Amino acid sequence: MRDEASNRGARRGTDLRLPIPMHSVPPPAVRRSVAVPRAALRATVPDLCRRAGIEVQATTDRPIVVVRGRRSVRTPALDLVAVSCAPRSAEGALRALEILAHGFHDPCARHCVCGRGYFTPMEKAVP
Repeated sequence: MRDEASNRGARRGTDLRLPIPMHSVPPPAVRRSVAVPRAALRATVPDLCRRAGIEVQATTDRPIVVVRGRRSVRTPALDLVAVSCAPRSAEGALRALEILAHGFHDPCARHCVCGRGYFTPMEKAVP
């Protein structure tokens, strides 16, 4: 269990129950450009941290677009992150940070979420 000292900045004003199960994150597809849906959430890593209710540890200005979907895409201009839940929810923001950290290998997202106890390890497959 995490103590209160290690939970600084987490869950402020959100109903998100942490930790949440970690997903297996595939690498993003790389494309020259991508059509961005109107309903997409446009954000940066600090915006996603605030939306998830966690402490901002690092900042970047690289644009991120969060959509509901299955496949994330990296372009020279932006990162399109596909999450399985509502993109504007706290869980959607935390999932987007997880995908950025482990799929896109974004150093700012990694610094914000890795090793902080926000995700439980994936269950090992039993042979």
